[in-house]
Amino acid sequence: MKWLAVACRAILWLAIPALLLAGRPEAVPATAICASLGLAVAWSRACWTLQVLFLAPLAAATWAAGFGVVEDSATFSAAAHTLLPAAVTPLLFLAVARSGAIENRPSGALQRAGLFCVAVGLTSAVAVGWELVEWSSDSLLGTNMSPGHEDLLRDLAADLLGAGIGAAITVFAVLHRRA
Repeated sequence: MKWLAVACRAILWLAIPALLLAGRPEAVPATAICASLGLAVAWSRACWTLQVLFLAPLAAATWAAGFGVVEDSATFSAAAHTLLPAAVTPLLFLAVARSGAIENRPSGALQRAGLFCVAVGLTSAVAVGWELVEWSSDSLLGTNMSPGHEDLLRDLAADLLGAGIGAAITVFAVLHRRA
């Protein structure tokens, strides 16, 4: 699995020169952010399986969006904004738990609910941050990452759904000592 995680990170970084060669420089800032996320995942010290479960769809979505394969596709956007948050939630939770900021050994139903809420909150904060990146990119660089208000709300709803799925998986894994 380690080689697959490394390959996914390399694929993310290779998208930048490929986009420049293809004459799509407007897609480079978002691609660079996604490639940087690949490095952050490496530093999380999460198991290779968790890393690959996030990095593989991130690489696929980054290349597809960067090259306009899915221009204006609400279905692709909804899928990406559900799958990626679901995949990143366990990584975010694990990073925060390893920092000692939260206890990841719940002893009762209330603590499990609290872990679920923390996991959803972490991922939701990242989702809002990403939407701000899209808005900033559109405003400052003239890209069209966020076509409008409806797209923003659709993306955030899908992000919240994905965060809930990822949080449920995270709580299940914590209860079974896999995270």
